Amino acid sequence: MPVYASYDTALAHYTFIADSSLSSFAVDRKVFSEYQKKMEAFLHPEEGNIRLEIWKYDPTPLAGGNYVDKLSLMLCYLDTDDERVRKEINEMINKIVW
Repeated sequence: MPVYASYDTALAHYTFIADSSLSSFAVDRKVFSEYQKKMEAFLHPEEGNIRLEIWKYDPTPLAGGNYVDKLSLMLCYLDTDDERVRKEINEMINKIVW
């Protein structure tokens, strides 16, 4: 199942923000649906150290290696109030070659 590092995990990869203890990954909802039954034993919404994001679109075509693309990552943080995160996201986006 193709999963890609997302949220704080990807942000730590692309910027100077430290990674959290919660590893974050993104997967397409269609792919997740195929594997959901097999994964039920491993998924614990209240416990664990992995954040699994079920995306409406497949992150594969835009992904950079094992990480979601920078623009999609920016969308994950649209509503953040953390000034440090906003600053790092803005710098990350400004470095994208258009």
